[in-house]
Amino acid sequence: MLVRDCMKSDLITTAAKSPLVDAFATLQKHSIRHLPVVEGDKLVGLLSDRNLRLAMLPGRGRSGHSYRFPKGATVAQVMIPDPITVTPYHPVEDAAILLHDYKLGCLPVVESDRLVGVITVVDILAIFIELLGLIQESSRIDIQLRAGQSLAQMLRDLRQHDVDILSISISKIEAGERVYHLRLQTEDAPGVTAELRKRGYQVLGTY
Repeated sequence: MLVRDCMKSDLITTAAKSPLVDAFATLQKHSIRHLPVVEGDKLVGLLSDRNLRLAMLPGRGRSGHSYRFPKGATVAQVMIPDPITVTPYHPVEDAAILLHDYKLGCLPVVESDRLVGVITVVDILAIFIELLGLIQESSRIDIQLRAGQSLAQMLRDLRQHDVDILSISISKIEAGERVYHLRLQTEDAPGVTAELRKRGYQVLGTY
């Protein structure tokens, strides 16, 4: 799957010369956390709610403590001027790695310096939830293969029991051995588990 398949292309943006108070109002109105900063359709920066919070000055109002933006402050003064970006043709996995490694909440998507979309942590999470089959009614069975057992044979055994395999993920335990997490669409997970154990598979748990 590519970024273009899951990015948001209906964009809400701001301009570098916009007052911070207007940008803040836009974030609140649309319940979003990031605003690409553009000149025409060219990306020139990225503004986050964190940038805005850090720019606020403490003060006192009639109801006690309050915060305000510096008079005349604009988006250009607090935006990230050279944000990390991806293209529409990057694999989604690459975008997920960038978001994780740089602790980002959003990646602008550009094509020849032109802003064409954004992809967020929430978008990535939704993709992986869908790929893992978590939205569908399903069961998970964790299996550790013993010596001489193969994943291919185990999958053949499963298919004999009218089971749809929605996803397979792998983790490693301390000894370095692999545990396979199978997401299955079945109405009889306990029966499938019992049959796998009869066939000699080490089932660690059914959920």
